[in-house]
Amino acid sequence: MAAIGLATAIVIASSQPADRLPAAFPHPDNLVHGAVYALLGAFVAVALGGPAAGRRAGLFALVVVVAYGFSDEWHQASVPGRQPSFSDLIADTLGAAAGILLVRRRARRKESHGPDPSLR
Repeated sequence: MAAIGLATAIVIASSQPADRLPAAFPHPDNLVHGAVYALLGAFVAVALGGPAAGRRAGLFALVVVVAYGFSDEWHQASVPGRQPSFSDLIADTLGAAAGILLVRRRARRKESHGPDPSLR
C-alpha cells in the first residue's frame, strides 16, 4: 500500500502544470527525485518480499521503479510547461537503486546480528 500511495502522489505532483509548482522547487530537482524514488524503491522491494526474496526480487523492483520513472517522465510531456528530463530519470534510477540496496543491507545486518535483544 505504501508503494501505491507514493506512486499516486508522484503522478499527482507530476501532473501539475509548471505555473502551479511552488517557487521553492529550484532546478536541479534531482535530489528530490533521488530521495522520492529511493523511498519508492524501498517500498517496492519490501512489497515484493523484501530482502528475503533475494537478488532477483531486488532487480525486479529496480526494473519496476525505473519503468515507473520513465512513464512519469513521458507523462510530463503532456503537462503544460513541463517536459521530460533524462537527468531526472537518472536521479530516479540511482535513488531507486539506493533505496533497494538499503533495504537489503538492513536485512543482512539484522540476520548477522540475530534477533533484536530489546524484543526479549
